[in-house]
Amino acid sequence: MKKWYKNNLTKGILIVLSYIGVLVMGICFTGMAFFSGDISDLFSLNAPKKYEETVTFEEQFYNDISHIINGIALNENVENEKIIDLEQYYNFREITEGKNATVAYKGSDLVKWADSGSAHTTEQKDQLYVLSHQGEYTYYTYEELEKRIENKILVPNYDEGQKELSTQEVIQLFENGTMYTVMSGIVDKERETVYDEIWLFGEELLKEEYKPQGYESLVEIANTVPEWNGRLDELYQMVESCIYTFADEYEEAVDVNRSFLEGNTSLSYIYEDHENKKTYTNVKDKDIEDLKKTGFYVSIRPTLKEAETNIKNLSKQKWYGMIKESVSSENYTFIANINIEKGIPDYYQQGEENFNTFGKNLGNYGKGAGAALFLILVSLIGLTAGAGELNWFDRWKTEIGAGCVIFAWMGTMFTIGSNLNDIGQINRMEPAVITAISIGFLISWSCFLIGYLSLVRRIKGKNLWSNSVLKAFLSLAGMLIRNIGTLWKTLIAFIVWILLHYTAFGSVGTGYIFMLFAIDACALIYMLRQAYGKSVLYKGIKAIAEGDLNYKISVKHLKGTQREMAERINSIGEGLEKAVEESLRSERMKTDLITNVSHDIKTPLTSIINYVGLLKQEDFTDEKIRRYIEVLEEKAERLRVLTEDVVEASKVSSGNVKLEFMDINIVEMIQQVSGEFEDKLKERRLTEILNLPDRELMICADSRHTFRILENLYNNVSKYALEGTRVYGDLKVDGNQIEFSLKNISEEALNITPDELTERFIRGDESRTKEGSGLGLSIAKSLTELQGGSFALHLDGDLFKAVLRFNIIGKK
Repeated sequence: MKKWYKNNLTKGILIVLSYIGVLVMGICFTGMAFFSGDISDLFSLNAPKKYEETVTFEEQFYNDISHIINGIALNENVENEKIIDLEQYYNFREITEGKNATVAYKGSDLVKWADSGSAHTTEQKDQLYVLSHQGEYTYYTYEELEKRIENKILVPNYDEGQKELSTQEVIQLFENGTMYTVMSGIVDKERETVYDEIWLFGEELLKEEYKPQGYESLVEIANTVPEWNGRLDELYQMVESCIYTFADEYEEAVDVNRSFLEGNTSLSYIYEDHENKKTYTNVKDKDIEDLKKTGFYVSIRPTLKEAETNIKNLSKQKWYGMIKESVSSENYTFIANINIEKGIPDYYQQGEENFNTFGKNLGNYGKGAGAALFLILVSLIGLTAGAGELNWFDRWKTEIGAGCVIFAWMGTMFTIGSNLNDIGQINRMEPAVITAISIGFLISWSCFLIGYLSLVRRIKGKNLWSNSVLKAFLSLAGMLIRNIGTLWKTLIAFIVWILLHYTAFGSVGTGYIFMLFAIDACALIYMLRQAYGKSVLYKGIKAIAEGDLNYKISVKHLKGTQREMAERINSIGEGLEKAVEESLRSERMKTDLITNVSHDIKTPLTSIINYVGLLKQEDFTDEKIRRYIEVLEEKAERLRVLTEDVVEASKVSSGNVKLEFMDINIVEMIQQVSGEFEDKLKERRLTEILNLPDRELMICADSRHTFRILENLYNNVSKYALEGTRVYGDLKVDGNQIEFSLKNISEEALNITPDELTERFIRGDESRTKEGSGLGLSIAKSLTELQGGSFALHLDGDLFKAVLRFNIIGKK
């Protein structure tokens, strides 16, 4: 009986419960996801009572102030014509004073440079040429190089016999990289080598609309500053990156300040730069003290002692550090205020609405998710314990099954996700959104259950590894390695075939078509020969397996290994034929011996029986003589029965039995045999419990021999069953067959196999003290099988069970 947790009904209930748990958890997580606050509020010991007490509100306020301060700082840098160290800005994104820096520009110049359009130039006059000597580099424009060559400041060092070229021809050689065909370098007026390598600068040139502080151009920096010598391309890349990055930050700051204009936000701020006499604010007609009267505020001055705030979780040190690092003024005042009561539909009002809708229910969402998780875990444990037999999916290769599950999950999730708005952009739980998310959770759980339970069943069924692609691949590799001596020719032929194909495809011209045709024709002929050889070998093996031991495989068209296999198979056939002939001859000799000896014993045995009968007719008064005569009669009768059994067993085993088939009511025959053995069973105090159907069951069999089969079974029980026990006879219908079983407890220990008990002259009592020839069960089995039935013995300790099966032909 199946355990309760393996019952299909239990599994179904657990699956339904798990889906309910997943659905509840999905709804709870959806509520948490729609809550725009920090989920840590859910686990806070002092849960917030209103939006202004949440971590989300504090983080939003802090980030907004940070953006405002950064915007103010960038505005100050641009408006005050601050010089920026580009190396520091490029490497660390820090805006520092660049008066003493190598590469420095005004912030306003960077913004205007980015607004001017393309920062590159492709004009020939702006082309650069790189001249190198002993690890030092010099950059010249086309005009500078042309001027120096014409004025003989730079002189080509022509090869001997080379005529002098024009300036334009010399520069053309530089551009083409062919200067060494006519010269070995550039020398000065004193014929000393100045440059031995010259080439055209390959990178795009930066259109320098504004000069770096202290230099005429970036080229001058690359030519004069050792740390930048030979690194003009890196210098261009750094400056161009800084131009657009700084401009983007400035534009972002401008946009941030625009977004915080009065009337667009609940946040109010005032920044007063007392040094430069400038004020940045998004409110009018209000001073610093007005912003402290309502809502939440933060006020920062140049010293930490002067800092003020009524936001409990954001310290004065954090505010002071953030503002101090951003502004350049040493004398300033900054104050910011949040007053959500203004009713402006900005992030803060939306956050408050979101908190009122979802935040207050965070605890309930958490409890629901916890209960759902517990339900899921319980269901999963039950399903894990109940997972049993492998199904059709579990017989797929492990990796293929896992891939199908993952692919199905990813496909459905992508489909749902592509039709669902981003959760962060939704501020209410609309039915369509909840439905889509719930479906997503249920599909995800379905894919997980299929994959997980399949994994559990595979582990229990021990086919996780044995049915994997990796195992198959390793087995194939191992087989190839173990049989490399046999397979090496095929592997080499395949490798050669592949190489020839690649060679043919890589050939130039049309001849490769004929080469491919020749290669494929050879491969086709080889495969056809192999297929023909396999077919011939298969036919031969099939014929020999079906009993045609004289069949010979033709080796006329076979070659190599297949020819050798065919010759060995032919040898096997010859050997089998000889073995079968020898076995038949031996069996025939045994049968003939038994038959002849039995017939020879019959003649004197008949005389002994007759004379014993005559002696019994004499009136002997001596009790000893009468006892001797009884013993002679008993032993002679036993010898007669044994002789008849031997002859019958010999006939049955050789098939020399005449069968007369007819319709037999097996129920009636069993009752008849049982009645004849009633007295014998009672003598040994054996109680028969016979369970027979109350209707006729007809079989087609020989009545005399079928009666003998049943008689032998009951006779076996009456001789070898343990006295005082029960004997069970059961007849039942199994499909289109009847099955009759006879069970008893053996008196002797059965240290023998069922097959041995059906051999001739094998008896249950090894001491052979009881009557019997050891042929009864052997005869019963042979007679059953001759009539198309089946006979089987089953032993379980001392329990002996004989089972007969015959086909039913219907009712009469």
